[in-house]
Parts: sequence; structure tokens; C-alpha cells
Amino acid sequence: MKRLKSQLLDAVIKSMRSRFKDLENDKILQAAARLVDSREWPAEEADLASCGADHLRVITDHFADILDWVGCDRGQAKHQEWLSAKVVIKALPQV
Repeated sequence: MKRLKSQLLDAVIKSMRSRFKDLENDKILQAAARLVDSREWPAEEADLASCGADHLRVITDHFADILDWVGCDRGQAKHQEWLSAKVVIKALPQV
């Protein structure tokens, strides 16, 4: 029974690795993950202002058609909204 459970678990792990193998190299998912991981943000406020700009650009460029269609001002989102979001996120308790 123990061997059967081990084989089943190995099969599930193999299947998941195969199915999600491209996620590690997906530039959109990488940008999103880095964008929201405040543990990697700089401590200095001056450096924090530009932090994540490249990652946000990757995401907003990828979703440009949708953002434009719903009337999102991508320029404002990149400059004002993202800066405000960082201030709020940085003030949250770090885990």
C-alpha cells in the first residue's frame, strides 16, 4: 500500500511538472511575482519610487488592449497609482 501511494504521488508530481513547466519562464508571471513581492523592494524611499517600473511596464504592455478598452489610463497607472500602491503595501506588516 505504501509503495502504491508513493507511485501515485510520483505520478501526480510528474504530471504537474510537465503541465506547469513553462510557468517558470513566463515573463508576465515573473514580472507579476516580482512586482508584488515587497520583500525585494529597496528600503530607501528614493529607490522605492522607481522600483517595479520595468515589471509594471511588462504587464501593462501585455494587457494594453484590455486596459485601453476599459478606459484605463496606463500612464497614470504606471506613475501615480503604482506609487500610491507601493506606499500602502510598504505600510502593511511584513510576513
